[in-house]
Amino acid sequence: MPAKTDPAEAPAATVSENLHLRLVDILEEHQADEPVGRRRAMLLRFIGVALIAGVIAFLKVHGDALAAAQPTINELSPAAAATGVPLDGDVRVKFDRRPEGIPTLRLEPPHAVLESTHWDGNTLVAVYAGLHLSTRYQVVLQVEYRSRLADVAHFEKRWTVTTQGYPVLALMPAQDQKLVPRVGKLSVGFSYVPPAKPRLTISPADGVLTLGQWTGTAWTAGYSGLKPLTRYEVTLTVDYGTAAASTRG
Repeated sequence: MPAKTDPAEAPAATVSENLHLRLVDILEEHQADEPVGRRRAMLLRFIGVALIAGVIAFLKVHGDALAAAQPTINELSPAAAATGVPLDGDVRVKFDRRPEGIPTLRLEPPHAVLESTHWDGNTLVAVYAGLHLSTRYQVVLQVEYRSRLADVAHFEKRWTVTTQGYPVLALMPAQDQKLVPRVGKLSVGFSYVPPAKPRLTISPADGVLTLGQWTGTAWTAGYSGLKPLTRYEVTLTVDYGTAAASTRG
């Protein structure tokens, strides 16, 4: 006799079979979609890398164009760190070629009168007047320039110079003078009274120097205790606040 199926077990078998078929369908769909997802991810990564490379290339091209257009200075007058600069004169900046923009020059501190700039070939010239004695100035050059790709950049050059000091007009005793008294007075005559007190020292240190004082534009100090037939060197130092200047006699 044929086997009989229990009516209570039939629905359970049908549900189990349907669930199995659904799981198979989901797995097949996932396997079918996976290659497409991978290709899409690879495409997105490729596009991202290409964009980054393009931005880098763009920036490099524009940066190189700006670097090629940047002004090049061949010579400065007065030169950087120059000393003894005249109180009246001119500032000259020689370029390898004229920049497209109009350069400007200024002095810091702004004691001097600085005329408007003009060109002498590839040299920018500005006449100045009225600098202070023994003063350090900073010269500032500024110019905007443009590359062949129409990018605009700013160029600035700074350098310092120091003007001439207070010239010594007279020494007493004079330079290399012989038969100098063993007790007497030292005197240094200036063209102007410096803003700082001069300082005198003597070598060898056998002699005794008194504190100096101003007599008009001359700095004087008494001395004593020098030995006979001995060569002495006197050093004058005036600290202008920029660099010490010394005169020996």
